[in-house]
Amino acid sequence: MILTKIPAKKKNDTYLAITDAYREDGKVKRRTVKSIGYLSKLKEEYEDPIAYFTEVAKKMTEEKKLTGGTKTIKIDFSKKNENENNLFNCGSLFIKKVYDSLKLDYIFKKFKDETRIKANLAGVFEFLSLNQIINPSSKLSSYNKKDLYLKKYKFELDELYRSLSYINKIDKTIQAQIYKNSFNLVERDTTKLYYDCTNYYFEIDVEDDFRKFGFSKEHRPNPIVQMGMFIDGSGIPVGYDLFSGNQNEQLSMIPIEKEILKTYKDSKVIICADAGLCSANNKVFNSIEDKNYIFVQSLKKIKSYLNEEIFDEKNNKWIKVNDKFKYYSRNINDKISTNLLTADYTNIVHEAKIIVTYDQDFCDYMRSVREKRIEKALKIIANPRSFSKETSKDGKQYIKSINYDSNGEIINQKLELDENKIAEEAKYDGYYGLITSLIDEDPVKIIQINKQRWAIEDCFRTLKTNLKARPVYLSNEQRIRTLFLVTFTSLVILKILQKLLRKTLPLEDSTMEKIIDSIKEFSITKIDESTYKNNGTSQIINELCKIFDIKLDYEFIKGEYLKKI
Repeated sequence: MILTKIPAKKKNDTYLAITDAYREDGKVKRRTVKSIGYLSKLKEEYEDPIAYFTEVAKKMTEEKKLTGGTKTIKIDFSKKNENENNLFNCGSLFIKKVYDSLKLDYIFKKFKDETRIKANLAGVFEFLSLNQIINPSSKLSSYNKKDLYLKKYKFELDELYRSLSYINKIDKTIQAQIYKNSFNLVERDTTKLYYDCTNYYFEIDVEDDFRKFGFSKEHRPNPIVQMGMFIDGSGIPVGYDLFSGNQNEQLSMIPIEKEILKTYKDSKVIICADAGLCSANNKVFNSIEDKNYIFVQSLKKIKSYLNEEIFDEKNNKWIKVNDKFKYYSRNINDKISTNLLTADYTNIVHEAKIIVTYDQDFCDYMRSVREKRIEKALKIIANPRSFSKETSKDGKQYIKSINYDSNGEIINQKLELDENKIAEEAKYDGYYGLITSLIDEDPVKIIQINKQRWAIEDCFRTLKTNLKARPVYLSNEQRIRTLFLVTFTSLVILKILQKLLRKTLPLEDSTMEKIIDSIKEFSITKIDESTYKNNGTSQIINELCKIFDIKLDYEFIKGEYLKKI
C-alpha cells in the first residue's frame, strides 16, 4: 500500500488517499482503501501530512502481510473426512497471553535442572491451567481433548499424572511468581488484604490423613479439605494454602499470611476477615509491624456494657447517614488472652474501635429469612413424622426440643416454637458489627473497606462453579494440592482478564460468566494449512483483540499469523 497524491486542479489542491495494487485480467490496477482528504485541510491538523500518512500506509502494508490480502481456495467435494480435527478453540490464545506474562517456565526449568525430573512440567501445567477455564473436567477427559487447541502440547497421559505429583513441591514459589509478574499486566491495590476460608468435598466415605470430616459449608456428609485464601484490594487472589477438614480455620490465617508477606508489595496493609477469624492471635498479629485489621464482630459476643449501649434507645452517639442507614463507633480497651507473643497465654490490653451499623434493608431481609424458617418450623410441629434427622435444619432451630428414634425419624411428641430464641434473634435484625485496630480512622472509610469482602466470596464462587473445583476425584495428597494450584492460577488469569476488560466495558458486560463463555465459544475452522475461518466473535473477544493488539477479529486468519502469536 502507498500514499497516493491526486491533483485537484479546480481547487488548486492535492487529495491524499492510500491505495493498494491488485491484478485483473493480467493487468495491475490500483484501488483506494482509505480516503484521507485535501492536503490544505490536513496541514491544519498535521505538521507534515505527507510524512505522517506515508507511515500509516507502511503500517497497513505490514498488517496486510499478516492478516489481509485475497486468496483463492480450491474445495474438493469428493474428498472424504479422515477424522482430522479442523475445529480449534481460539479463546485460549488470550489465556496464553496472560499466562506467558506470568513467566512460570523459568520456575519449572530451574526445578527440573535441580531435580533431574524427566517430565514436561511446564507444558502440563500450562495446558491444565488453560483447560481448567475452557474445558474443566477429569484429567483423562482433558488429555483426550488437548488437540482442540492450536498449540500442540507434547506429553503422554502418564506424564501428566506424574507431573501432578512433582509440581506441588514448588507451589509456594509458583504462587509468588504469579503475584510478582501479574503487575506486568495490571495495577493492583496492595493496601488491603482480604482473607476467608472455604472447603471442598470428596466423593468418599472414609477419611484419611488429609481429607477429614469437618464442618462442610455445603452441608455434605463427606470428608473435606479446607482452603484459606488472600485477595488484594483489586479482587485478585494473592496466595492460598490447603489444610485438613477438621482443623480450626482460625489457626490457618497467620501461617498463610506470613508466607504471602515475604513477597508482598506493601508493608503497610489492612487485613480484613469475617467473624469466624476474629481470634485474639489474629487480632494481635495484624496490629503490629505496620499492619492493621478490620474483622467482623459478632454482636452476641460483645461486652455486655457495649451491648446495652448499642441497644439503648436514648443513645445519641448514633450517626445518621440517611433514612435507612446509621452507625455508632467507640474506642475500647480490648482485653484479650493470647499466646502469640509468649509461649503461654497472656492477658493483654489491646486498643481497638468498635463500629456498629444499622441498615433498614438488611433488617427487612433478615426478618423475611426468619419468617420462612418459622413457617418450616410450624410444618414440622404440625406433622413431625414427615421429617427426619436428614431433613434440612431450616426451621428446626426454632423448635424447643426434637428427639429422634434409631432410624433418624422424629419421635411423635409435643413440639412447640422457641419464642424466646426467636425474640432474642430478632433483636439483632439490621445490625452489623466491626472491630478494628484503626482507632483514628473515619468509621465510614472502615465500613467501605469491609464492604469489599464480597470479592473473596466471588472468587470462591468462581472456583467452585465456573472452574469446577468440586467435587475432587483425586486421592493422592500431592496431586490434590497441584490440582488446586492449577485452579488458583486459572482464577488469577480470569481476574486479570476481567480487570483489563473493565477499563472499557461496563460491569454487566464483563461478568465472569460472560468472559468464560466468550472464550469457550470463540473458535476457528482450519480450511487448509495456511488458512483459518473465524466462526464469529463477541464484544468481549473484540475488546481482548484490542487489549493484546492481535488481529483475530477478521473473517479469515492466516496460519502464519497464528504461529506468530
